[in-house]
Amino acid sequence: MADIADIVVVGGGVHGASTAWHLAKRGVGNIVLLEKDGIASGASGWSSAIVRMHYQLESLVKITMYGRELYGDWANIVGVGESGFRKVGFLVLFPEDEIEQGQKVVKMQNRLGIDTRFISKEEVSQIEPRLSIDDVAAGAWEPNSGHADGSTVANSFIAAARTLGVDVRIGTEALGLTTNHDKITGVETSEGMISAGTVIVEAGFRTSALLEPHGIDLP
Repeated sequence: MADIADIVVVGGGVHGASTAWHLAKRGVGNIVLLEKDGIASGASGWSSAIVRMHYQLESLVKITMYGRELYGDWANIVGVGESGFRKVGFLVLFPEDEIEQGQKVVKMQNRLGIDTRFISKEEVSQIEPRLSIDDVAAGAWEPNSGHADGSTVANSFIAAARTLGVDVRIGTEALGLTTNHDKITGVETSEGMISAGTVIVEAGFRTSALLEPHGIDLP
């Protein structure tokens, strides 16, 4: 008989682990997370894990604002493990033809309440004297940004998700998605089938291979 879950999350990197924890925190039901190898064994474990908020899309900036809050106050928000976050600042460099766009981004960030400022070429050199600034016209400085640790974040999310009842199955591979009348109904795994109302695939470069047979073409 197949296992039954409300939600199956495929992938044990930062995205999959974060999704499982956030859903469990909301109490959405029975959650199973599948990871073929080990937690953060893919791109998450090799990521530079930069925590920054300088993006052109306001919707993305708002998401990263939450991420910065989460990583910086992990103990109070997640309560299990740590993020490895270090506040070292984030510096963006602009050539002459990108100054106007850079100013727009900083203005938008300021409107959203982010501590960031547009700085001159000379200020760039003061912040990081080792930089060659021959082709730099200006910059943007986020003093409260920095970097976390991808492996630490993923493993901490997993530990926290387990305390909320998430069934984490390391070493179980998602072989394919099952369907019924064009609706995804579950996951065929190396350990058998899991029926699920919702399947979330966050398996890094393996994601496309799972989705393509169902007509879903990722960029």
